[in-house]
Amino acid sequence: MLSIPAISWELKINAREFGIVEQSLRVTSDSHIGGVIIQLVEKLNHIKNDWSDFALWWPEKNMWLKNTKDTLDQYGVQADAILDFTRIHKFIRVQLPDLQKIDMNVDFSIN
Repeated sequence: MLSIPAISWELKINAREFGIVEQSLRVTSDSHIGGVIIQLVEKLNHIKNDWSDFALWWPEKNMWLKNTKDTLDQYGVQADAILDFTRIHKFIRVQLPDLQKIDMNVDFSIN
């Protein structure tokens, strides 16, 4: 049986938190999410950070690519997609009806 080689393309990922508007990575449809994150972190090697709270966000589809074992194809990511590499937990400030303001650490990856 003849195997067909996977076609690769440039996936665009924004890491605005670090001032990187668009980083391109060469991927295939069978690239798994964890591998894409590792590839991106290796490109960001000059930035020392704890990457455990970061994940890929797909703004166009309004969804997190959280399962690192799934492939780009399983999520439907194609060459025209632009992803964001951002923190899952972020602080927000909420103003209550009595005008009291509280700061909360929120997990944005929960449905």
